[in-house]
Amino acid sequence: MKTILFLQFIFIFNLFLFTKTLDNHTLSNYEDIRITNLTGIFEPDFDEKIVKGSLNFTFHSKVSGSKIILDSRYINISSVFDIDLSEQLDFQYGEEELLGIPIIIKKE
Repeated sequence: MKTILFLQFIFIFNLFLFTKTLDNHTLSNYEDIRITNLTGIFEPDFDEKIVKGSLNFTFHSKVSGSKIILDSRYINISSVFDIDLSEQLDFQYGEEELLGIPIIIKKE
């Protein structure tokens, strides 16, 4: 009986110490960036059966010169713009995976 309790304690203790909170269901680099604000404007086009719109994100990066990776699926992006610097940013779509297609925004 004491052995079983001891093994259960070691197992729970190992989970507490060595388990890092990871989201295995995202392609984003959420550990490097933090979204503090998100606003959006959307307009449905019922004739074309699509939704058009824009999103404004406020990011804080823990790493300078890093890239921002967001999850996507079935999204067509026309441009990415840095409002503070008044400049267009380079972005690309990553390889399609089971979880979706990552959007990679290069931010110096």
